[in-house]
Amino acid sequence: MSLKKIIILVIALLLIVIALAAVLLWRSGEQPSPISGTGPAATGTTAAPGAQPGINPVTGSGQPAPGGVTQPINEFSNDYFNNTAKPAVPTGADNEEATLKLLAQNFLADFGGYSTSSGYAHIERWYSQMTPQFKAQTAAWIKTGPAAKESPTFYSIETSVSKVTITKQSPDQVIMTVDANRTATDAPEYYNKSFRQSAEIKLVKKNGAWNINRVDWQ
Repeated sequence: MSLKKIIILVIALLLIVIALAAVLLWRSGEQPSPISGTGPAATGTTAAPGAQPGINPVTGSGQPAPGGVTQPINEFSNDYFNNTAKPAVPTGADNEEATLKLLAQNFLADFGGYSTSSGYAHIERWYSQMTPQFKAQTAAWIKTGPAAKESPTFYSIETSVSKVTITKQSPDQVIMTVDANRTATDAPEYYNKSFRQSAEIKLVKKNGAWNINRVDWQ
């Protein structure tokens, strides 16, 4: 290609670049034509999110705010952050029901769990919260050696409570059904047997205190 043709080609490319630059500058400086009518587009204002066109957010009508000054709009209500209302407090009945369920849950977890090695001291600690009749029955049951009766070598059973339901309640007594998951381990095989079992627990109130009166495994 001759030198003359190269020069002509370079000049042509420069002219194309200049023409494109001029078009871009002209488009960037072009202003949108005004729109006739009313509303935010005609007045050059932008309506707040959720606001109706032509309605002043301060006065709630088409009239401007007093003094002709547009008031700023708060996106969040300060009332939410300044709210000093106290949360609802459980009533005495709700508190007592929760206390009774927790008592039944903790007691059955201890009463339903024992082993050859751990003994029954954790059950005996509940004597102060048992009625005299149930305390005597529990002491007699412990003396029989429940773990040894299951296996002369080793035996253990663990109980975890999954649900507590109050089935009957009066001012001085409560009957609850307690659903539990239990796992028994028997030696010498050390075979773990898991099963579900429910127990009915009766509590009686005396001198303002709730005491365990009966436990019946279902």
